[in-house]
Amino acid sequence: MEINNIFNEWGIHIPVDQDRFEYLFLSEPENCFYIDRFPLLINDFGKFEQQEISYDKVVSHETPLDIFKAEEIKYVNIIKKLWLYNQIIVETNFLQVDDKTLKNYLENENDIIGLRNILQQTQDNIVLENSNNLDLLVRLGTKEKVYSILVLLDFKMVVSLHSTCFLVYLKDISKVQLIKEIACTEGLYLRPYLKAQ
Repeated sequence: MEINNIFNEWGIHIPVDQDRFEYLFLSEPENCFYIDRFPLLINDFGKFEQQEISYDKVVSHETPLDIFKAEEIKYVNIIKKLWLYNQIIVETNFLQVDDKTLKNYLENENDIIGLRNILQQTQDNIVLENSNNLDLLVRLGTKEKVYSILVLLDFKMVVSLHSTCFLVYLKDISKVQLIKEIACTEGLYLRPYLKAQ
């Protein structure tokens, strides 16, 4: 099922020429959140920059790889816990990223081949049934090498996997407390968009 069709079923009609999350953050900011390492927006950019963890900082030797991996696994674990309770549909640019680039950022070449085969066989968005494929997409997302959007159908939730601050839209706001608890078990936060401004 196409993600835009899911939004239409939820009563959300996003203009073709507008970014989905940009539209959602403008039209329904009270339903928008971040899964983040920090509980509040950090206004002092100098301080934020010193504490920010990104894969680019690993490459430039500013951050040790083991510190990045410790943070990355938190995001993987949150998404896997959410996956347990949801049918997940994914839209990703994985096929547009060349194998050489992917191999530079992942250890297991077989995982790359397996996910590529699944995506090539699918004309539509795929339903993620395999936790290894989910793990792969989250890791590539935290490294900012692949951009993926997950739609968690049962929770009516959309997550953008990119960087170590995931964008989140919750159509069903009653799930906020549960998602906060899942994030907190991994040492992360579900930070409201409205308080972030």
